[in-house]
Amino acid sequence: MMIKNLTYNFQSNIIYMTKGSKMTIESRKKLSESRKGFKVSKETKGKMSESAKRNWQNKEYKQKMHVSQKKRFKENSVSIETRKKMSEAQKGKKQSEEQKRKRSERMKEKFKDKNNHPMYGKKHSLETRKKMSLALKGKFGEHARNWKGGISSIGKQIRNHPKYKIFRQKVYRRDNWICQECDIRGGDLELHHIKALSLIIKENNIKTAEDINNCEELWNVDNGLTLCNDCHCETDNYRYKAVLGYQKKFISI
Repeated sequence: MMIKNLTYNFQSNIIYMTKGSKMTIESRKKLSESRKGFKVSKETKGKMSESAKRNWQNKEYKQKMHVSQKKRFKENSVSIETRKKMSEAQKGKKQSEEQKRKRSERMKEKFKDKNNHPMYGKKHSLETRKKMSLALKGKFGEHARNWKGGISSIGKQIRNHPKYKIFRQKVYRRDNWICQECDIRGGDLELHHIKALSLIIKENNIKTAEDINNCEELWNVDNGLTLCNDCHCETDNYRYKAVLGYQKKFISI
């Protein structure tokens, strides 16, 4: 039986829409209202889940879905102006601790099996890495997209700075990834500052991202030393034990 764009199946008592037809906004609202409070049984959820898993194991189905989603995104892409409005509307909003906890639990459950992670066992191509690197160039400090007026501590900003990773790798490479105190290679290695980081920050009056970037003493490889976690904890200027004074317990190589 055909009524406008609908097909009615008498046996199953279900109304199907014909291909290419679209529901009006009014019809969508009515459908939404009629489904309110409706709950799917655990058995049905299980069947739906199994069906979806089978489908996604099919390469042809995956390809079709990929093309379909790409097309849908292109057709329904949000304008730059609308994106800006959405971004402004979300500014200053904070998630409650309950929302954070629920999101954390969902993600842990989702990625309990490593194979569920889209990047598990994969690596970005050299071309992609170059593009990512170029996109992030110069976007640190107040130029970073998540900048909130410098609320992070200076120490944290230094450790998150792009130069810090390069600095640490240079020290590890020079020391051949060997703890300079116990002579054990590899394991839980850490970068130790011979001259305390807090002292460098104080002496150079480091207060901004620009100061961090321009301070040569921060990135002096001779001030770095490779230590394992156990040996690092024993140093005189380890984290909370940092003292104002140059400790010469360790000598750089």
